[in-house]
Amino acid sequence: MLASPGAGSWRIEPDPGLPAEGYRLTLAEDGVRLGAADPRGLLQGARVARGLFAAAEGSLPALEIRDHPDLRVRGLMLDVSRGKVPTLPELLARVEAMAALRLNQLQLYVEHTFAWPGHEVGWRDASPLTPGDLAAIGARCAELGIEFVPNLNTFGHLERWLRHEPYRRLAECPEGWTHPLTGQFKPHPSTLFPDDASLAFVAGLLDGYLPHFASGQVNIGGDEPWELGQGRSREAVAARGKHRVYLDFLNRIHGLVRERGKRMLFWGDILLEDPALAGEAPAEALPVVWGYDAGHPFDAQCGRLAELGRDFLIAPGT
Repeated sequence: MLASPGAGSWRIEPDPGLPAEGYRLTLAEDGVRLGAADPRGLLQGARVARGLFAAAEGSLPALEIRDHPDLRVRGLMLDVSRGKVPTLPELLARVEAMAALRLNQLQLYVEHTFAWPGHEVGWRDASPLTPGDLAAIGARCAELGIEFVPNLNTFGHLERWLRHEPYRRLAECPEGWTHPLTGQFKPHPSTLFPDDASLAFVAGLLDGYLPHFASGQVNIGGDEPWELGQGRSREAVAARGKHRVYLDFLNRIHGLVRERGKRMLFWGDILLEDPALAGEAPAEALPVVWGYDAGHPFDAQCGRLAELGRDFLIAPGT
């Protein structure tokens, strides 16, 4: 046993032999030694040491801890659009919890819940996040070694925009649509018509949102464009196929993201539904495989992407 957790000296040293975010913490009679592979590893090791000292009652065992994460990306994506928008204190509390769980990426799923200047009609009654909120969250994430990645849906799931004028004119089905799975008629459109006007709308949202993030990535969503082919793109879909029309617009959104110096993340539905077209998706973009149910076929879907030579993220929903 060491007589006092504060005895001896601290020595911090690089240890390039450790895996990414790895650390080696040694408590001995001559002091504390902390080796780390990188700054995040140093942060994790220091956090463990602080916990040991806080729990000590006059003495600590001599010990050595070696640890590193098996998964490079360990994230939380929180929907802040299709329910109550959490307050800033609640979101900061989530960040603290993420740090305790050693997570290293946060995404807030946004459709309309940010206060874009000039777009008040879209978010006026939605308790939107503000630039100040994002700055506070980003600063605390940076302190705790968490990457705060912008997440903004840009194709489907835009009913909270497209139900209003002047945005309704951008919709695939401005007068409503029929859900292909349930047969239910939906009076409010949710999918953009993939043309220049819609692309300009997406560009404007990105330009108002991305400057509030230090991350080099952005998740543009792009899942479930249910109406595609039911309305204004009917002829294009009949001639070229739904997946081709979808992929062409996805590639144009990728062009916007690349122009802004970011790497694009997107929901991987298109690659899984039509592997024949998957090779034409942006090579450097990162698909995200999602599923909600305990029996979701993650093994098969991830295996398909691995066969295509794609890196990917997995998002099991809760």
